[in-house]
Amino acid sequence: FDKAACAITQATVSVNWRAYGLNQPKNSLPQGPYIIAVSVVSPFIKFKNASKETIDASDELVEEIRRTLIQAGQRLSKHIRREVKEADLEKKRQHIEMFAPILVDGACRITKSPKERRIKALDGLAKILGRDAALAEQELAVAIEHAEEAVMKMGQVAGILPSAGEDGETEAPETKPSKAIKKKRPAKPKAAKEKKK
Repeated sequence: FDKAACAITQATVSVNWRAYGLNQPKNSLPQGPYIIAVSVVSPFIKFKNASKETIDASDELVEEIRRTLIQAGQRLSKHIRREVKEADLEKKRQHIEMFAPILVDGACRITKSPKERRIKALDGLAKILGRDAALAEQELAVAIEHAEEAVMKMGQVAGILPSAGEDGETEAPETKPSKAIKKKRPAKPKAAKEKKK
């Protein structure tokens, strides 16, 4: 079938995807790790052939699809710029992490500073770069504690977990002794009993 005759393909090719950060050879579909999915829903869609593989490219339909793709491209452009900016920032952080200890060692040797001063300088760099492991572990422990408290409260409200008493000890939930359930056998009809006799 003729893909190029489809309204969706014509609208996609007509958009300048390079303006949104994608590669696009001249008069062709954009290239890259993205999928463009267009859904056209109407009871009056005109198809090119009986197999309904291509939509008839009326000017009005192509223009509507094109406008929608431009809006999607603008949102995609923001996402791509954000990804590039974050990758660039991470690359800069890695460079600083690589060369900062060398600079700190050199400065400590020149000024003849004690070892404690060097350790404080490296800790300060880690905090500036947001890579302070001790602080991250402390924040994680606090978050885990809050989560456990929330789970306990939800369990107590739902009646799944025992509630805490005034002295902090948990009280066991009240349980009622279960009664044995006797199964009743279905009664035989009287007519069946009489036939046996």
